Parts: sequence; structure tokens; C-alpha cells
Amino acid sequence: MASSSAGNSQETLSDIFYEILLHSRVKELSFFWITCRQVSRSFKDAVEHVFITKHLNKTWIRIDAGIWHSSEHGKVFLASEFKFFRLDPANPSRAIFGKYDECHEDFREELARRLSQMLKNGPRLNIRG
Repeated sequence: MASSSAGNSQETLSDIFYEILLHSRVKELSFFWITCRQVSRSFKDAVEHVFITKHLNKTWIRIDAGIWHSSEHGKVFLASEFKFFRLDPANPSRAIFGKYDECHEDFREELARRLSQMLKNGPRLNIRG
């Protein structure tokens, strides 16, 4: 019973901190991330939740992979947009972005090849069809 009660109070404390941080007038989220996460486990959970709510949910990544000359389509501008999808359940420090702007199927293979080349040194990229 004690661990269940302790778990509930941790959640409640995190929820309270989350509401306080969410409605604070701090504009610079880096202050929360750098300073406040180190206060306690509950505060860390709250800061990460605020970061997801205020920042990651509004984060888009647009990648321009250049121009490709296709014999069938001529000059093609290869680009794709990715929107924040969720945190990785196995590693919550990893953000997962999903495709927002679908690439035409005729260009996917070339776009995937170029993205893998562009990001070979990081961040890690998993391309799923």
C-alpha cells in the first residue's frame, strides 16, 4: 500500500507543479529545462510535461533534400515536413516525429536515401514506409 500511496502523491505533486509552471509568465522554456528540472523528480516530470505541451506539440521539422532530376517527372524539389508525434515510451528523452507532408510514392526512395545521407551523423533517423 505504501508504494501505491507514494506513487499517487508523486503524480499529484507533478500535476500541481505542471499547472503552476504551465500558467507561469516565463517565456523562455530553457529556464525551466536547465534550472527547474533539477529541483525534484516531481518537478522534473512537470517541466517535461510543460515542454511537451508548450514546445514539442508546436514543433515541425522541414527538411529540404535538394533537387532531383527524374526521367519521368523532370525537376523535383525533394522536401518533407515532420510534426511532433510523441515521446518514445522506451526512452522518453527521445522525441518521435511523424510525417505531416507525405512525399509522393514515386519520390520516397530517393528522399529516404537523401535524408539518411544528410543525417548520417545525427540525429538518428528511422524511415518507415
